[in-house]
This record gives sequence, structure tokens and C-alpha cells, in this order.
Amino acid sequence: MDLRGDMTTDLTDARNVIRQALKTARDVPDETLQLLPLVPLVPRRMLRRVVEQFLGSGADLPVSCSNLGDIPAEFGRPDGTEAEYAMLRGVDQNVRRADIERAGGQLVAVAGRVNGKMSIGIVAYQLGAENSKPRLRELAAQTLADFDLTGDII
Repeated sequence: MDLRGDMTTDLTDARNVIRQALKTARDVPDETLQLLPLVPLVPRRMLRRVVEQFLGSGADLPVSCSNLGDIPAEFGRPDGTEAEYAMLRGVDQNVRRADIERAGGQLVAVAGRVNGKMSIGIVAYQLGAENSKPRLRELAAQTLADFDLTGDII
């Protein structure tokens, strides 16, 4: 299903797509997910052959999003003092740029609330685009502005 509406003002289409995806996931389980616990045991050379399965390919762009919800306050106090910021970051380790490019790019967003503040970590790579930290910060600021939100972008 294609989302053509303005998601900054109406999430109806997005909610419908998510509901349908969740229903499909329940009705037609992805058998490859059963193999994920074995990944640490697979030799690297063999893992590289199947990395596209995990990153996605074709029409499905490799996008993942995790909301960790409320995170215990201790997470934001590693030395006993409450941190001004707590950063969350979702990353796939040991993934080569060539694999990300072959998959069409990558977007990973991780969110959680620490000591009453929302923290959103973003890792992204877009084919043919400027993939610098300043550019990602600019895109994050624009996305927040699109939803009439503000935040400190670090």
C-alpha cells in the first residue's frame, strides 16, 4: 500500500498500513526469523552471502524502527548523576557499506524515554545522497518541524 497523504496532519493511512502489516505478520510468519538466534554461530564468509536477506532488497527498503518505551532512570545515571542527555542508537554491526548499498540504503530509528525526555537515535544511509552527520541533523530537524515538534539535535 502506498502512503500518499500528509502524515504530518493525518495518520489514518499510516495506521491502516501498520494494522495490515501486523495482520499479515501474524497470518504469514516469516520463517527466516526463526534462524536469527543462529546468526552468531554462522561463519562470516557464509553470513555475507545471506546478509541481503536481513537487510532487505528489491522493493522493500531496509528500514527498522524500535520504540523501547520508558527506560529505567538508572540508564540515564551511569555515574550516579542524572545525565543531561541519554543517546540511543540502533546499529547493525559488521555491515559493509557495499552490502547497505546493494540493499538500497538503510534507515534505523530507535526511540525511548529516559528521565522524562524522549531520545531518538537515527542511523541512515541514502544512495546517491550526501551521507554526512550535518545532513542527517538537517533532515532530523526538518522532520521534527514537519510535525511541529522541537528538540535538541546532537
